[in-house]
Amino acid sequence: MRKHFLTICFTLLLSFSESLQAQPIKLNNFEELKQREALPPPMEINDPRIPDGSDRKAVEDFIKMRLQDKNVIIDSVKQEDLNGMSAMNVQHSAEYIKDMKEQNKSAFEKIYDKAIDRVSAQDEIERMETIRDRARLQAQSRAQQQQWQQQQIRQQRRPNFPVINIELPPYGEKTLVPAQEHIPFLFSEINILATGQVMINETVVVVANGQKLAHGLTRALPRYSTSRDGKKHEIDINLNAVSINDTLIPHKVVTKGGYHQILPQQEYNLAPGVYTYRFSYVVNRNLWEYDDFNEFYWDITGSSWNLVIARSGGLITLPGATKPLGQIAFSGSPEQLRNDVIITQNGLNSLGFISTVPLFAGDGLHLIISLPKSDFSTPDWDQKLTWFLSDYGDILFSLFAAIAIIGAYALSWHRRDKSKKQKLSFKRTASLLRFLAFGKIDRKNFGAFLLELFRLKRLDIITQGETLALIKKSDNFKGMSRLEQKAIKALFPNNSVELQIKKENTLKLKRSFSFLQTDTIKRLKNLSLRLNIGYLVVSILMLIIAELGIAALGNNVFEESYILLSSSLSFGVAVWFFRKKFKRRWLEILIKISSIISIGLNLLILSLIIHTLSALILLAAIISIFTNTKRFSQRNGLLKDYVEEAQRYKDYVTERKDSLGFGNNFLSFQANIHAIDADKDFPSNETIKDIYRLEIIQQLEKFLEEEKII
Repeated sequence: MRKHFLTICFTLLLSFSESLQAQPIKLNNFEELKQREALPPPMEINDPRIPDGSDRKAVEDFIKMRLQDKNVIIDSVKQEDLNGMSAMNVQHSAEYIKDMKEQNKSAFEKIYDKAIDRVSAQDEIERMETIRDRARLQAQSRAQQQQWQQQQIRQQRRPNFPVINIELPPYGEKTLVPAQEHIPFLFSEINILATGQVMINETVVVVANGQKLAHGLTRALPRYSTSRDGKKHEIDINLNAVSINDTLIPHKVVTKGGYHQILPQQEYNLAPGVYTYRFSYVVNRNLWEYDDFNEFYWDITGSSWNLVIARSGGLITLPGATKPLGQIAFSGSPEQLRNDVIITQNGLNSLGFISTVPLFAGDGLHLIISLPKSDFSTPDWDQKLTWFLSDYGDILFSLFAAIAIIGAYALSWHRRDKSKKQKLSFKRTASLLRFLAFGKIDRKNFGAFLLELFRLKRLDIITQGETLALIKKSDNFKGMSRLEQKAIKALFPNNSVELQIKKENTLKLKRSFSFLQTDTIKRLKNLSLRLNIGYLVVSILMLIIAELGIAALGNNVFEESYILLSSSLSFGVAVWFFRKKFKRRWLEILIKISSIISIGLNLLILSLIIHTLSALILLAAIISIFTNTKRFSQRNGLLKDYVEEAQRYKDYVTERKDSLGFGNNFLSFQANIHAIDADKDFPSNETIKDIYRLEIIQQLEKFLEEEKII
């Protein structure tokens, strides 16, 4: 009957309450608690703005508003075995026990000495697969409670299930608990300081059997605090120490989703046994200030473990010497709150809380305390600035990046006229010259390319009767781009040396032109990139700095930096594909839809660690980089001077036609002359008749036009 282990063991322990009292519980305290249990829980609510028991729905709504999804927070980690810390009986020194008695006895005994021996639960049917499945968590909790109620009727005199005898803090109380995995004891000491900070020391005793707790216990704390009017800000967590069986174990605070998680720095395995975890940390910014009172809300158990918690309670020390304005406590999940928490007033500035029933999966112990504003000091300017940066720092950094990117764009436009003094050197091919001058790639680009090859003595352009032919004269491709080499090989495949210009070879001509077209566009893009490189470097650098600044505001800098930089890269790829044109309409639509989905998923991921507005600003900054870069790359952008220079080139050669139209000068300029449509200004003559190829190229282009090849 392993599945009913917890149900049977907790039920049968109830039948032994009298015998167990002799070991861990003093009779007078038990009777005192029984008498108190017959009375309604005290609720001192003097301020009408504080939710009270008469308006249960207001309290439930108030607590629900503050709660995020309650998750199972148990990490699967491996490495160092802590078998040496396994202890079936936790021992404490006499000094420790004496000290704890002196400090806590008057307040703590009223809370702790109640014998919660009647706990039961149905062992979970299957391990929860997701930490955010609230529906399954509620169903599991209801099943546990139903089994517990059913087993109360079937009480037996002696347990027939494995039990262990353990000692519970702080006085080493001996008690029998089931050997099944659960939390027999959870107690939180909360000290609210006048500065608004809250010092918390938690003691959690767990029975581990290598299942849920095979890799240790992880503490989950809320990431956000929500006010009555719906305002929300992030809670600051500063970890002091974590110990397991009084041995300090290094831990760290990692922010994941809606929680700050306290995780071990080094992975380890937790051997079966009984362990006492002690978490010590400071919570800041969990106190809300209203017109004439302050309010503190806290879930003592955190509602973050899918383990039965047999005993749970807390002791709160208030900052002032006066009674609180009001206090109220509930147990259970946000959807099923129960008014079954005992509240004790221990002096003017101390309150005790204890749940009178066990807490099941997803249940919490929720406290709301209203305090006089006079008990707290006013935050100074530095503290307010720190809080402001914590709340809105990511938005400020993202705005900084966006403004810097737009500013760099405006400054580049302002300084564009000075680019004449800083001309870039690049290889000006005849085809690129025509592309710059006229903004198109056509048959004359191809003809100019062939004339350049003729000048370089890599091919000859001849006539064979009425047929035109290209003759390859060299396999030396030195100084040529990879695409230009492919254009030549497309004309002369299989090491052929001659290509006749006729219909049978139209495919070769098309392929060659295609490579030339790609090469010319690539050269222009490379020129644009070189002109844009300064703007791109500044913009990307500003974006990276902003994202690193955002990550520095969080607890886990490296992880958040990785997420931010990866999301920005994904944004960039998605935006690039979205802006790209494709020949096939269906493919373009499919890619645009995929890009939008990718952008949406990245926004969702970023919204888990930063404000959604900040994520949108980062996306806008990336889109701005692409948009500005495209504007710079246009003919009237940074290319303007080079376009004007190419357009003036025709005037340059025509003014010097007397010197350029003779001898070797003509050979050097023949391809460029054809590219800018200056053929008529350079007729053939005796000095250049052997190298004059403009008429043959014109015939070749006419053939390409008639056959609709280009």
